[in-house]
Amino acid sequence: MRLARFVSVIMCLLPGTTCIAAETAGQTYTNPIIDEIGPADPSVILHEGRYYLYCTGDNRSYYVYYSTDLVHWTKGPKVFQPGETNVWAPDVFRNPDDEKFYLYYTVSKRIGVAVADRPDATFADRRTLFKNAIDAHMFYDGGGRYFLYYVQLPGFRIHVQPMKTPLQKKWKPTEIIRPTEPWETKRGANKLWSVYHQQKDGSEPWNRFICIDPLSFNEKGILHGKATRGVPQPAPAEPGEATE
Repeated sequence: MRLARFVSVIMCLLPGTTCIAAETAGQTYTNPIIDEIGPADPSVILHEGRYYLYCTGDNRSYYVYYSTDLVHWTKGPKVFQPGETNVWAPDVFRNPDDEKFYLYYTVSKRIGVAVADRPDATFADRRTLFKNAIDAHMFYDGGGRYFLYYVQLPGFRIHVQPMKTPLQKKWKPTEIIRPTEPWETKRGANKLWSVYHQQKDGSEPWNRFICIDPLSFNEKGILHGKATRGVPQPAPAEPGEATE
């Protein structure tokens, strides 16, 4: 069980991936679930019966999307615009201690944090946390400990930074994993869904859209997933528990 949980956490930390625990419904869905051109690197949270999705979008800002079933999404307001370009891969964390929402953003290869009182409010920038870094993700262990995972450049080395609070660092970061081959993504049974982006075709790198597909463990605890497009699949049930 510990091994399966560790593997699922690592999978959730991969850039551009969010893992959601939910049952399977009797209905079907077809990818893409957000058929705009450009959205990528999705992050999803569940709050008060509604899913909120944040993603790379127009390269200048983040919008929020709403859903109650992980399949049908409505585009909401713009929630953060730092005044620069290269705005990528957001991660939003609700802190149970102060009930505020923390947006960990990537702008021009630096990671910062912004705060709001609601998941669909405008986030106020607070501070820069790392330079030459991208793709942050906050993990809270439920016992008062915060850990911020991120990719340090160059080399796409994943580090973890212990945090005193969602805004304040504690001690030094530790490198926990790095690719050993240029192509590599390394590889307890529970019902997990991966919200991610696909490349629509080979025309442009930004020609992407948002999709969702199930993940599963085999009897050896190895995690498996398959990308689908244009083919009806069993849909997730409404709302399950988000892995934040």
